[in-house]
Amino acid sequence: MKTKSIFHIIALLFCTALFFACPYESTVPIDDANVNTDPQLLGTWKNVNTDDESIVVTALDKTHYAIDKIGKSNKEMEHYLAFESIVNGFHFLNIQRKDSADGEQKYLLYKMLVRADSVILSEITDNIDEQFSNSTALKKFIAGNMNNSYFFNKEDLVYLKVPN
Repeated sequence: MKTKSIFHIIALLFCTALFFACPYESTVPIDDANVNTDPQLLGTWKNVNTDDESIVVTALDKTHYAIDKIGKSNKEMEHYLAFESIVNGFHFLNIQRKDSADGEQKYLLYKMLVRADSVILSEITDNIDEQFSNSTALKKFIAGNMNNSYFFNKEDLVYLKVPN
């Protein structure tokens, strides 16, 4: 029993450290917003790696999502805008913080796998140094490197759908 508790504490500390890491940020999105919103993504989602976070996803229009990230312990809410892009048959999220403090809008980029009751997000690692002035070059770079072991962070973000 003690071994199990120690394992859970270590896992929790690791996951906490993971959330302080920043994914790659881009000044351009992967593509234009041309993928329709997926009704399966709408609703409330719970981060399985922490009890302190959930997100609410709503459709803003045909191609854009509003994402509200809610932290329970500090009652803070962060607001994001997002849309999907497809690269080599894989769905990616282009996410912008709505209320960016520095005024510069950057995109956080995640590969996304949607299942019936879960979403798995793989962050493009912040170890990527390349910056792009246009979406075409960024999309080509992702397509050419997404199968390399270093391209995504080792741990995925997993969200479970909260029943209505």
